[in-house]
Amino acid sequence: MEQKILKVGDTIEFNGRKYRAESEAKETPRRHIELGVVRDEGNWVMFKIVEQTHRGNEFCQQTAPDTFKASNGIELVSVSSPAWEGANRLYCCGFCSNKDNIEIVCTTSEFARISEAVNEYNTTNGKGYEKPWPQTGDDYFYILENGALCSRIFYGDKYDRAMRDYGNFFRTEEEAEAMADKIKTLLKELAAK
Repeated sequence: MEQKILKVGDTIEFNGRKYRAESEAKETPRRHIELGVVRDEGNWVMFKIVEQTHRGNEFCQQTAPDTFKASNGIELVSVSSPAWEGANRLYCCGFCSNKDNIEIVCTTSEFARISEAVNEYNTTNGKGYEKPWPQTGDDYFYILENGALCSRIFYGDKYDRAMRDYGNFFRTEEEAEAMADKIKTLLKELAAK
């Protein structure tokens, strides 16, 4: 009996029936929200969530799976039904699917910030933009003159900037330790010459 390697989309006939080869791995659709403006009057915008691909615990890929925190401070949350909660929280479609068609009202400036957050959500597939490192309050590690490791909180002061600019600046203790080992090896090689 002849063997044939099938590609996705190929069809074969067996016992008078046709079968189509499909990929085992189904591609998960990207996270997407689409807003639709119903009307705008003066400084107010009325809009709806026209399309939303993921809900609840599948909503985003950040720490809390039902809450997306955009870099502009807006939170998109999928828990119940669409609503705008003032300064920074938009409730998107959630487990109350019978309320998905609710119209939401906000100011034009709030709508601009909401749109920016939705754009970030769509662009990053619900992950959010990587924040540049370090941020004020982040820990970092560095190597002392004797090869010992130290940690420090980043405040962005002159000392922190000097350590970063010199290259004695590591996210993890493991990174600092690996570099300390390389430096020790290099210094021993130089001393042996």
